[in-house]
Amino acid sequence: MNKNGSKQLYHSLALNVFIALLASSTQLAQASNYNFNWVGNGPNPTFTSSDSVSQVNNAGQVLGYRFDASIKDTGFGFKRTSGMFNGTTFTPHVGTTGASTTLAVNMNEASQATGFYYLDSEDIRPTRWVGTSTVTELPRLNGFHGEGADINNSGQIAGFSWADTNFHAVRWDADNTIHDLPTLGGTFGRGSGINDLGYVVGSSFTDNDTAQHAALWKPDGSVIDLDTSGSSSSWAEKINNRGQVVGFTTNENGLWDVTLWNVDGSAPIDLTASLGADVDTAFEQGRSTLINNAGQVVFDAFNADGSQNSYLWSNGNLLDIGTLLPSGVSLLTVTGINDKGELYGRAMDKGAFGGFVLTPTTVPIPGAVWLLGSALMGLLGVKRR
Repeated sequence: MNKNGSKQLYHSLALNVFIALLASSTQLAQASNYNFNWVGNGPNPTFTSSDSVSQVNNAGQVLGYRFDASIKDTGFGFKRTSGMFNGTTFTPHVGTTGASTTLAVNMNEASQATGFYYLDSEDIRPTRWVGTSTVTELPRLNGFHGEGADINNSGQIAGFSWADTNFHAVRWDADNTIHDLPTLGGTFGRGSGINDLGYVVGSSFTDNDTAQHAALWKPDGSVIDLDTSGSSSSWAEKINNRGQVVGFTTNENGLWDVTLWNVDGSAPIDLTASLGADVDTAFEQGRSTLINNAGQVVFDAFNADGSQNSYLWSNGNLLDIGTLLPSGVSLLTVTGINDKGELYGRAMDKGAFGGFVLTPTTVPIPGAVWLLGSALMGLLGVKRR
């Protein structure tokens, strides 16, 4: 090979290595580690109380509740009080005198939260909180039972209320006006999520109550059946601002699969297909954000041997969230993910329970840049020889 050919070879090799290492450095920059922090007082070894996280919004505000094992509650076993955490400080929601349990399940970016407060089994009241100092009882369809499930950044709330013979999905507007949303032909409906465009998702019985299907209510109140699979049971839990809807569908073994629908009508995706048909996903109504606006989804899954895992699904990849926790800490459940990718839930340490937040930290680029520089220097060295 002549001198010019050799020079071109080295330049070509250097360029290829540069491109490869640049791609590698980009992947490293996008990879994430996580910092783990307990919320409130952390696990209480005396078991007299414990803290749990309902949601962490994009501003870092932490919504949750505190268990008090010293006060019995006929509806929930023992008293739960919702409020806001700031470090180790817990500030309870006010205005719920007489309620044995208050539970705020979701919060928007303006610190407005929704949920319910429980007086007794015949009197459960849907609620809107602003911060921790202002509380508004929302109207119910017949004054018996209602719950707020999700709130968007316009202050609209999705939930459900008893309607004479069964529950109906409802939407409360920012002025607290209640709207009774139609069913898919059956007697039952329940709202679980709402996005900033006013689309509500949940579940409804079909004609003659023959099946329960995931449902989407448009801002004008009209309803669409999301489940075209023929399943006898499905549920839509949350919807993001991209129109992606996450929920659950019963598979051939009678177990729950996590399903991703889309408002545009594209084919649904089974997010748990790689786990096998004998894995049952946890189905806990009233959770906070199971999907964020980036399309990332979190869920719990029960394996055939009875063990449990919690997963983060992102662009077709599954991450076992339990592997992100410190040694000795056991994950109980993951309750949500915000747009910053922060994960939150409930875990156990030395037999005691507590709420936690996992905050992603981007891996720094300098190591990849150093590697890139070293490789190029090596090629130059080869050229000189």
